[in-house]
Amino acid sequence: MVEWMVRLEKAETLKGLQNQFREADRNSNGYVTLTEFAHTMASIDKDMKVRMDEVLAYSRPIFNGADEDKDGQLSIEEYAAFMHPELHIHMVDVLVESFLEQYDNNDDGHVSFYEFMAIYMPKSADERGKEPNWADNTREMFREFLDTNKNGLLDRSEMRKWVATEVTHRAHSEASMLLSRADKDKDGEVSHSEAVKEFDLIAASKLALHHNVPHQEL
Repeated sequence: MVEWMVRLEKAETLKGLQNQFREADRNSNGYVTLTEFAHTMASIDKDMKVRMDEVLAYSRPIFNGADEDKDGQLSIEEYAAFMHPELHIHMVDVLVESFLEQYDNNDDGHVSFYEFMAIYMPKSADERGKEPNWADNTREMFREFLDTNKNGLLDRSEMRKWVATEVTHRAHSEASMLLSRADKDKDGEVSHSEAVKEFDLIAASKLALHHNVPHQEL
């Protein structure tokens, strides 16, 4: 049942992207190129027009990872992976490279323990001289589960295993939550219409959250 819910979430996400895809498909040929995507984003956000080269550089590796047939353009299915790589296991390598680009501060191809901790530790922690309550758990996760060769660094192989686990866990976690909410009588049976209705409610709440939380700069 959970696997079915995972597939349903992907299908509903795909359906939700159709209008956006049509807008990005500026020549209406059924595909979206990276340039079309960038120009569409620039038409929505004038600041992106000024930073077009930056937008293209940031988006290109994710675009290339989503472009499974390597024809330089995205179908609607590939576009879904481009917009939501966290839902697609074949995008793991792209997510790893993005992770490295953001957090490998010394460009050695690894994420050290301290670089890893900096991801989770608020900048204000050093100023206060205190760590969050969960810091010890995060430290243990790195040393016991992620750093499998115990050298104090995460290489691409270790990160790939971690990210793949996170992608799978996230999909199953959300699907399980959706199943629990949709199964009103707790009999383990959920109709397609009930699941879609519940998915729409959850998607609406995520959309509201998305619009109310300030976006990170690219």
